[in-house]
Amino acid sequence: MIYGLDLLKIIGYPNVGKSSLINSLKRSKAVGVGSVPGFTKVVQEVQLDSKVKLLDSPGIVLSNDPEESKESVLALRNSVRIEKLEDPVGAVHLLVSKLPQESLTNAYDVPRFNNPDEFLMQVAYKKGKLGKGGIVDFNAAAIAVLRDLHSGTIPYFCLPPLVNPRARRSEEEDAPSAVRIVENQDVEMED
Repeated sequence: MIYGLDLLKIIGYPNVGKSSLINSLKRSKAVGVGSVPGFTKVVQEVQLDSKVKLLDSPGIVLSNDPEESKESVLALRNSVRIEKLEDPVGAVHLLVSKLPQESLTNAYDVPRFNNPDEFLMQVAYKKGKLGKGGIVDFNAAAIAVLRDLHSGTIPYFCLPPLVNPRARRSEEEDAPSAVRIVENQDVEMED
């Protein structure tokens, strides 16, 4: 509470709709929005009503995996502009390591591949990302794949972590009697 006002901070990954949420709550264009990562550069304060203030913030990206290139992680999270990547091929290598191969072969209608470079080669031929003499332009193919990822052409998501069965039992015990968690994670209503 600041000076009798409730302050709500809107935080999250870049380019996920934080500013759009604020505009929706305000029912007007209170803050600027853009489809490029890093559009919101500074914290912005918006008065929602007489008692609630919203803070729009630039995106926050956390990564604790030392094995992954920070640039590649940021690229997969749509947190940097693709055109500014030093190594778009590295980001696609990371993407290929995280996705089931079927997702990529289905998205591009290409045959199975043995490694990320072979995948990029197939995409380059499919999308015409070739240099002089028909030589594969790996960077152009990687940028095309990353654009497809960001536009939703490639289905990319992570499932929530599995819950410890003991912890799950305690959650079920704490749940209201009208709602019980069933094994396949659906919700069942009792009469």
